[in-house]
Amino acid sequence: MNSFTEHRRGRNRRLLLVHPNSQLPWIFDAADAAGIDLVVLPREGARGDASQFPAVVEVLDAGIDSVDELAAIHADRPFDGAFSPYDPSVPFTARLCERLGFTSVSTRAAKISRDKSEVRKQLQACGGNVLRNVVVDPLAEPDIQSLSTVGLPAVVKPLDGYGSLGVCLLQSYDDVAEVFTKSAAARMTATTAVRGDLLLLLEEFLPGPEFVVESIVLDGDVFPLVLGDKGRPQGPYFEEGDYIAPATVSSDVAKAIVDEVVNAHHAVGIKSGPTHTEVRLSSAGRPFILDIGARFGGSGVSHFMVQAATGIDFAGEVLRQCVGLPTTIRDGVAPGVLPPTVAWSANYIIPIGSAGIVADVVGLDEIERDERVAHTFKLVESGDHLLPYPTFSGHPGFILSRHLSRTSVEDLHQRLAERVAVTYLPSHAPV
Repeated sequence: MNSFTEHRRGRNRRLLLVHPNSQLPWIFDAADAAGIDLVVLPREGARGDASQFPAVVEVLDAGIDSVDELAAIHADRPFDGAFSPYDPSVPFTARLCERLGFTSVSTRAAKISRDKSEVRKQLQACGGNVLRNVVVDPLAEPDIQSLSTVGLPAVVKPLDGYGSLGVCLLQSYDDVAEVFTKSAAARMTATTAVRGDLLLLLEEFLPGPEFVVESIVLDGDVFPLVLGDKGRPQGPYFEEGDYIAPATVSSDVAKAIVDEVVNAHHAVGIKSGPTHTEVRLSSAGRPFILDIGARFGGSGVSHFMVQAATGIDFAGEVLRQCVGLPTTIRDGVAPGVLPPTVAWSANYIIPIGSAGIVADVVGLDEIERDERVAHTFKLVESGDHLLPYPTFSGHPGFILSRHLSRTSVEDLHQRLAERVAVTYLPSHAPV
């Protein structure tokens, strides 16, 4: 055990936090406020030092990669629960929780949530809205007849993608080989992948608005906490951008979205923990699930979005659930019904721009003086190499804010678009 942990022993429950983003504070702060000790398993090569945060009592070797190893540590220094905010690590963490008898999303639901095709099959079986889709192997000869059942334009994405990784718009069958190759190549840059991991989903494209619902699930009851607006991305790639909550929609549209999201939880079998569900509307106003993750959105950014807009301690509720402490979410919040909001919360994701070798992120000093800005996070450093979409090599940074009107959000985000940017070294400069 590292020396920095000694003075923190003897606090309340111990939670194993698997592969968090150690540059973002919310999960750590929530654990500290709840009196929960955190044992952190960092990702290999990830930036940030978890030991700088409150509540962290131990940092494990990043090379630990098996349930057996963690079970052995548990036998020596017991945990009371385990949780991962990192999408690719959710199934692994679910297996560990099942082995140790912890409260968690089930291994089956965790696996389904990481497979976009399987999510759609489960939605179909439960009467959900499902877009036309087909699974394709980018290494095989394209079957245009099969692809034509989806129609054009269509969206191509890796089955287990996240963060807009490998998401491309296909507008012509003449471009099939090129687009499939781009999507699969983006998937390969994210993690080591075998052939089976490279399967892609080709799905009907909806040009309508995109939304996100942050939820917590307790004993199978789904509590939607906030409905956010993510704009209307049109491709050819789908870089993450503005996220504003609450969304500006009618009560009927909000109810339709929430009802579809709740049904998706039941279809996938998510009965515990936080979720981050992305939705698009058809021209007729029907909501379609794009993705459902059994985790926080943005490695904890969703906590800020929920708390700033509603006052609900999203991360605190989740962590207490994980270690068996009482939760309060049922007090005044009903399953399947959005709670009232008290403000607008917003996340401006700094765009990658031209991509290349990072020189700096300019404009942050001025923006930090704006009283509406709650947090600024610069997540890249000079010399980092950012790749262009559809590859996802990380967000340059987040600017989170709280507002008393939607107009205030739009005004700030316009200022950010004009003043904050990633600058890059000239292409001929030595790396």
